[in-house]
Amino acid sequence: MEDVSANGWDSPVTLHYNLKDQLDSEFKPENLSVMLRVCHKFKAEQLGLEITTMTPDSLSYSEQVILPIDFEWQGSISRSKEIELPYRRNVELRLRGEYIITLRPTTPVEGIESVGINFKSTK
Repeated sequence: MEDVSANGWDSPVTLHYNLKDQLDSEFKPENLSVMLRVCHKFKAEQLGLEITTMTPDSLSYSEQVILPIDFEWQGSISRSKEIELPYRRNVELRLRGEYIITLRPTTPVEGIESVGINFKSTK
């Protein structure tokens, strides 16, 4: 995860995912989620993002998504909470090397302290 300004995240965040050590037999579909660490200032019901992925062979794919947020603040306001927002299911990353993913909010968002992508193997 990469830290952003909790006073208003508005700039791109670049994340790196490395598959250099994978064997051909180890490539499995992945479920991707956007991870957020939020503070008490976070009040959004949805998150608009432009997500750009560059593959190891330099192909680039960009899309705008709106992710619904089902989260209600509970507990101490002095603590941060983590939220997981499903993004893509059964993604097949078949190339060895570094995948570069850039997340950019379509409008500034207050209360987000850090963002990232979680990769979970489906098998």
